[in-house]
Amino acid sequence: MRKMLIFVLLALSLSVAHEVAAQENQSDLEKNIQKLRKDLKNKDPRVRESAVRALDSVGGKKAVEPLIKALEDEDAFIRYCAADALGKISDKRAVESLAKTLEDEDWYVRERAAWALGETGDKEAVKPLIRALKDEDQRVCLRIENALIQIGKPAVEALIKSLEYPGVRLQVVYVLGEIGDSRAVGPLGEALKDKSKDVRRKAVLALVKIGDKKVLDPLTAALKDKDGKVREDAARALGRMGDKTTVEHLIRALKDDDSSVRSCAATALGAIAGKGAVKPLVEALKDEAAWVRWSAASALGKIGERKAVKPLIETLEDKHFTVRVHAAEALGNIRDERAIDPLVQAMKDTDKYGRSPAAEALVKIGDAAVVALIWALKDVNVDIRRHAAEALGRISGKKGVEPLIEALKDKQSSVRQHAADALGRLGDRKAVGPLIRALKDDDTDVRRCAVTALMKLRDQRAAEPLINALKDKDWLVRSSAAAALGVIGNSKAVEPLVVALKDQERHVRYCAATALGQIADKAAVGPLIKALGDEEPSVRLSVMDALGEIGDTRAVEPLTKGLKDKFSSGRIRAATALGKIGDKKATGPLIETLKDDDEFVRCSAAMALGDIGDKSAVAALRKLRKEDEEERAQLGAAYGLVKIENDADSLRFLTGALKNEDENLCALAAYLLGMMADPRAIPCLTEALKDERSYVRSSVVDALGEIGHKDAVEPLIAVLRDNNRYIRAHAAAALEKITGQDFREDYQKWLEWYEKQGGKDK
Repeated sequence: MRKMLIFVLLALSLSVAHEVAAQENQSDLEKNIQKLRKDLKNKDPRVRESAVRALDSVGGKKAVEPLIKALEDEDAFIRYCAADALGKISDKRAVESLAKTLEDEDWYVRERAAWALGETGDKEAVKPLIRALKDEDQRVCLRIENALIQIGKPAVEALIKSLEYPGVRLQVVYVLGEIGDSRAVGPLGEALKDKSKDVRRKAVLALVKIGDKKVLDPLTAALKDKDGKVREDAARALGRMGDKTTVEHLIRALKDDDSSVRSCAATALGAIAGKGAVKPLVEALKDEAAWVRWSAASALGKIGERKAVKPLIETLEDKHFTVRVHAAEALGNIRDERAIDPLVQAMKDTDKYGRSPAAEALVKIGDAAVVALIWALKDVNVDIRRHAAEALGRISGKKGVEPLIEALKDKQSSVRQHAADALGRLGDRKAVGPLIRALKDDDTDVRRCAVTALMKLRDQRAAEPLINALKDKDWLVRSSAAAALGVIGNSKAVEPLVVALKDQERHVRYCAATALGQIADKAAVGPLIKALGDEEPSVRLSVMDALGEIGDTRAVEPLTKGLKDKFSSGRIRAATALGKIGDKKATGPLIETLKDDDEFVRCSAAMALGDIGDKSAVAALRKLRKEDEEERAQLGAAYGLVKIENDADSLRFLTGALKNEDENLCALAAYLLGMMADPRAIPCLTEALKDERSYVRSSVVDALGEIGHKDAVEPLIAVLRDNNRYIRAHAAAALEKITGQDFREDYQKWLEWYEKQGGKDK
């Protein structure tokens, strides 16, 4: 009981102490405020400005009243600073004074007052802001619009009433659209009757932003507006709304006097995908205006109705090439076999830009088009043969292999070139022999395509012929041959590639060094070390990479010298290579490199120390993590600390960086987490897949692929619906790496496979 009494008394004494301290702090604040009030009356504007800035720093309710007084200062900049400070505090007591400041003689003071009123979010600020929309300075008007939008729904009623005043109607209509409140639908519908076409156009845009079905009636009414631009906007808006009840109205708009309106109506019908519009759109394929015809063709492709196939085939002969292009694309989307032969003929379009879309359409039609494309390889027209070869290479299957092999003998080099490329895409090893023979073709481009195709096939039979190709008279063929030998990975190529390290063309030397790194034969180490003296920086970089891939400790000393390279890229590659070799002899020089002037070099050195795993580097890495001013270097240090001693705080730092405002640092954090292959990072990486920045999402996808854990499969499948095709491709590659399955970017197939595996339970 005695102990309890002592505890209670102690608690009471602490409470009293805190209360006394709070009162003392409050007293100090009052004294400061009083002093600043006096300073606001000082004759020296610099003193008054300092007082306003101090009040800004203090903030809170105590600062509001003196800041309101400062809005009346004779110095415009002080008034500006006062308005800015009041906006940060956002106290409603300042609304009346800020409203008066909207009439200030200096535009930038008025602009800041408008901003501050928006920050308060007070309904009482709405009317003065609306009145101020007549301001003569456009910058002030824009700020007022933003302030009203920020206040939002509390401003709607007053904004609706202000539509009665012509001087502000245009801006009010815009603001109502941005706020997006359905109460504005009726008044905005009335605004569609305004004398000003600009107001009517803004009203259309505002209605579609509101997005409520109530807007459909006023928007369809706007299709009859006397101004063509308003009718255009209305048609576009209805397309965005995507409501099938508007189809009949848009069909009538296909007869509009204005061709631009007709074009917009056709596009809208395609967006809505109303099958009832097929017949009118087919009629529009004969419109006198080319842009109407191509909009109609595109719309029919989106609707996908087979009734449109015959008219679209006829449209492949339209006099305007853009119409022909859209007709071909539409037929590809519909995928009807009746279009195959006409599309084959369309591949000899008089305009070169009209040929590829026809071939692309045949690729979309797929297997059914193969027979026709095989026949097309014998057509008298070279353009048809060339595009047929290209298309066959993009339709998977073995039917096209033999005809494409035969096409390697075509008299036109462009056909042979595309045939070689197509055989590489198809990946059938029957093509190896014919492609080897094509390495002796008279045409340089054919030889180069044959080399690239053999690289894709990765057949060891091609090694000797590709070694011979290292002596080709064309440097592009030689460099491609070097690259192919690296991918095939035959050790017989080492000696010829070493010779290629002295080729007169720098790109050949670059590719030879890269290839030697891929083959990773230690016999290449000595020649590569000598090649570190190459006069071309890009070659030296490739050599450093190769030495890192081979991982021979003989390279440590020469690579250590590379840490002093005059180019930062050289120092980065040297550090990275040393990290891959993993010899502790490099620890000291790498620790010294942590002081490099370049943040990228410091980051690379820190990562290399982590890969080496020498505990003697921990202190230097901790110092870098704590003291370096650049976050990139800090991230490298965090990677090193996690790798060496599994530092949990550094891991949190890396995962936290996935939310960085700088997308490059986000991407780096993702890359480092992937390099660590730590499954603990998966939840944070999965969350980062929602990032709006495509570069970040792509890096996160790659990181999940590197980690290679089954928990990443489901999130990666979801990424296959990303709107960025490059990210979808990266997700497909990551999924293949984790699962060994290859469904490319087919979301449905991946989903079906995943469910068969038992989903999350697998």
